[in-house]
Amino acid sequence: MGAGEKTLEGFFKLDSTHYLYFRGYVVWNQQLLFDNEFLPVVTEHFKSDRIDHYIKDYNGAFNLVIVSNNSIKIYNDRWGTFPIYYHYRDDIVAVSNDWKKLLPHLTNKKISTESAIEIHTFGYVMGKKTLVKGIYECQPHAISKFLFSDGTYSFHEKDYWVFHYPFTKIKHTSRLEQEFAELWRQQIRIYTDFLKTHNYNAYIHISGGLDSRLLLYSFDKAGIRSRTMTYGASLLSNEIKTALQVLPHVRNTLETRILFYNKSYLSE
Repeated sequence: MGAGEKTLEGFFKLDSTHYLYFRGYVVWNQQLLFDNEFLPVVTEHFKSDRIDHYIKDYNGAFNLVIVSNNSIKIYNDRWGTFPIYYHYRDDIVAVSNDWKKLLPHLTNKKISTESAIEIHTFGYVMGKKTLVKGIYECQPHAISKFLFSDGTYSFHEKDYWVFHYPFTKIKHTSRLEQEFAELWRQQIRIYTDFLKTHNYNAYIHISGGLDSRLLLYSFDKAGIRSRTMTYGASLLSNEIKTALQVLPHVRNTLETRILFYNKSYLSE
C-alpha cells in the first residue's frame, strides 16, 4: 500500500514503518477539516518531521496517534475532547480510545483506591489516573511518547500548548470586548461555512446561559437551520423560561424540544 492509503477504520499507512490513527476535526487555514479531509495536512507535516512543531496550531477536537517499529506517539487536543487511554507493563504497551478494550491486557484487574477516594471526595479523578488501576488517560494538550529499545521502553510526556491571548493591561474594557467579538465572528464563520457547504443542520442545546443563545443567534443570522432542545426541572425553571422567550424570535428553527419532569413522574 502507498503512503496515506487507508487500512482499518481511522488508521492510515504513512510509509513502510509508520501508521497513523486520526479521529476528530481540526480548523486549518480557516477551514473545518474532518477525519480524511485532514489527512493530507498531517501527512505533509509528518514527511517534513514537523508534527511536533505544528501540533500547537491544530485547533480542534481530535486524537492523533503515530505508530512505528520502535515508538508510539499520542497527541491529544487542547481540551482532551476525546478520551484516549493507555496501559503498560514490562512486556506490553496498549493504547485505545475505549478503556474497556484495555481490560484484557491487565494481569490483575483492580479498582484504584486513590481514584475511588477522589471520586468520593471531589466527584472526579485527578491527573492521568482512572478508576481502574493500571489504566491511564492521556492529558489534554500533551504529547505522550513510548520509545522501545532492546526489549524495554521509556515513557515521556510534555505539554505543547497553553491558553494565551495577547490582551494587554493598557487596553480598555471596550477594546477587549471588540477583540473578543471579532475573534468570535472569525470562528463562527468557519463553522457556518462548513455547515452551508455540506448542507448540514445544527443541533443546539438552549440553556439559561448567554453562550448558547449567542450560538443560536449567530447560526440563525447565517441562515443555518437548527434543531433545539432545552431541559429543566419544571416549566418554571430558568432554562425553560429563557428558551421560551428566545425561540419565537428564531427564523430558521426546524424543531424545538422542551423536556421537564412533572410531579406525577417524580411520584412514580
